[in-house]
Amino acid sequence: MVEKNDRRTPGSKERLAEISHHFLSEPAVVVDTRHRPSFMPVLLDDVADVWVAHCIARALTTRKRPSTVVYVEREMQQAALDTLANIDRRGLVVPLTRRGDWNDHNAAQLRLLKSMGTQNSQHKFCLIPISNLQTPVLDIFDRLLMPVAPGLAALRSAYLRIKRLSSNANPMIGVTIIACDNQEDARLYFDKLAVAALRFLRQRLIYCGYIPRHFAQGAGVEPVVRIAEGIPSELRDVTDHILTNKLYVSLTTSDTQP
Repeated sequence: MVEKNDRRTPGSKERLAEISHHFLSEPAVVVDTRHRPSFMPVLLDDVADVWVAHCIARALTTRKRPSTVVYVEREMQQAALDTLANIDRRGLVVPLTRRGDWNDHNAAQLRLLKSMGTQNSQHKFCLIPISNLQTPVLDIFDRLLMPVAPGLAALRSAYLRIKRLSSNANPMIGVTIIACDNQEDARLYFDKLAVAALRFLRQRLIYCGYIPRHFAQGAGVEPVVRIAEGIPSELRDVTDHILTNKLYVSLTTSDTQP
């Protein structure tokens, strides 16, 4: 019997062991690059304000920019199911696990993009309502929309959130005054917050309109869904500011994840 020559080098077995996981692991996840939605974090003071994200998503959809809400916080999703009766409560879900899973920005972006693909999303914009500054997905965005209610207590709370956001970075922050009665009051509250943020935090804020008080109870929101030409002027103004200032992020990352 003729023995076969083993041409492998002494270290080949060790090298094979090192790289074998590449062959034994699951196939790479491929993200469809033909349609990548843009993402817009919406930082809320309370989960009960989740209606704001749905309201804006519906306004954008009415303006021929199909939009949806993406839940990354389970409490936010539950709040929508519990409180929203007059508008579409459905949204896409990207469950969060340990914070460490999101420390890699590329992996976090891929998780969002993959979720849009697996849930057959054909949306142009995906709004992500967030109430907890520790929610790790917030770290991958350099801009966001912050709805702020009128009143000194709400302004103080918003200021503290801005302070924490700007402590390590300088994000672009758009502010929409919610549950307000008129444009003049909305500008007054915004100016108070903007002056304080610029003076003490060196953080510039962008005014993004206001949403009337009665929208918080759902009135006036449902017609936005049904009447393409009847979008309320206040919501048209809010969406104009969002689109003009580009308060959304088109994620750019590698197209595969091992």
